[in-house]
Amino acid sequence: MANIKSAKKRVLTSRVRQERNKAVKSSVKTAIKKVEAAVREADKDAAAKELLSSTRLLRRVSFIRTTHPARLHVLQSWSTPHSKTVSSKLQ
Repeated sequence: MANIKSAKKRVLTSRVRQERNKAVKSSVKTAIKKVEAAVREADKDAAAKELLSSTRLLRRVSFIRTTHPARLHVLQSWSTPHSKTVSSKLQ
């Protein structure tokens, strides 16, 4: 543990930031899993709904910079064609 007051504060704030980042990353993973599950079930409405909510979440997380924007772009670009495939199969 640090002895200087500013170093102690930095340790505490970095812990808070680490916990917040972990929660955000976990919510991103959950959102992607929901899209994947809807695609697997071939449920057009659920896939579209989950894709919209996950896209919003990814944009917010990109703004916060919890995860690198390129990584979030990869996740978003993966999920969009898969949900469109489900939509085209069910029409």
